[in-house]
Amino acid sequence: FRLLQLLCDGHHLGFQDYLRYRNAQTSSQVNIVKRSCEFFISLCDSKESIEKLSPIEVSLISQILLFFIECVQGPCSENQELIIKSDVIIALDSILYSVNKHDEALSQIDPNYMDLKSLSVILLSSALEGREDDVIHVHLDRRLEKSSLESFKVTLEFAVRNVTKRAKNEGRLMYPDETCLLNTKQTALVALTTILIDLGHDIAENHEVSS
Repeated sequence: FRLLQLLCDGHHLGFQDYLRYRNAQTSSQVNIVKRSCEFFISLCDSKESIEKLSPIEVSLISQILLFFIECVQGPCSENQELIIKSDVIIALDSILYSVNKHDEALSQIDPNYMDLKSLSVILLSSALEGREDDVIHVHLDRRLEKSSLESFKVTLEFAVRNVTKRAKNEGRLMYPDETCLLNTKQTALVALTTILIDLGHDIAENHEVSS
């Protein structure tokens, strides 16, 4: 999945499309994005499954999420729709509701580590990128539990405040590892806030037009 991520790196639309559809020049047509979604869903089919993931499995899921993020950014509208219309949404919801001890431990050890919940919200935010319609917004509004997003937002806000408060109380600048941690948490928080604003604004606006 690292290779697939690198192929899409830099918003390479050609590879983003190629991984979704291989043309007739090949002996068989393989939708790699769809197959990746199916594999991801099988690993994250419930809150209980995610909580039991081993360190290797956590690393694998993290890499799949990074691939998905590169796969939709740019944006690549067809990959956005393929992923969001699938049961990947249910898997992401399960991640947001769960706590995996290995994922949590890595977050404590490495300030640059992006945990599964953070990667999940960045993927959701990337799926909304550049949309001129409300297709993705409607699917997220219908299938994603906003309570899980709002709960994670509170957690991220606390983490950001805690890092800055510690340095302020000690009358010093932040250490390099604290700066890295702050940047990691803020990146996820910005993505999460973007999702909540986009869904709240666009869906409400859509209802007003319909009524």
